[in-house]
Amino acid sequence: MVAFMLLMHLVVTILVMASTIPSEAIGAGFAFVIILAFWSIHFIAIELEQPYGDDPNDLPLHDMMTDLNQSLSGLLKPIALSPPIYEFDPERDCSLERSRTDFRTHLANQKKKGKGRRRKTESKEISVVSS
Repeated sequence: MVAFMLLMHLVVTILVMASTIPSEAIGAGFAFVIILAFWSIHFIAIELEQPYGDDPNDLPLHDMMTDLNQSLSGLLKPIALSPPIYEFDPERDCSLERSRTDFRTHLANQKKKGKGRRRKTESKEISVVSS
């Protein structure tokens, strides 16, 4: 049904372009672009309509299911069976503090502490901070 409607659109578009645009080349170009766009959208919709199958563009269900099973089996490991320990400290946890840090000052402090490493380039020396 959709293919029949697109064929009707093709005929009507060619007739409208032929009657409204004085230049045959421009009319043919417009008709070609419009018809190509509609047919492209149609074929993209066909590909998206059935995502579960054996076509090259379909979803890799087997791989997705294997990954999901591995993730679920990871939840059965002893380390994942108990929640992490959290001890509430009112002084630390009830206060919300803000601090502002200047990036250049931070790099200079890291450089003084010796936490940065140096590498030489052609013309200048650059300090890289490792975290």
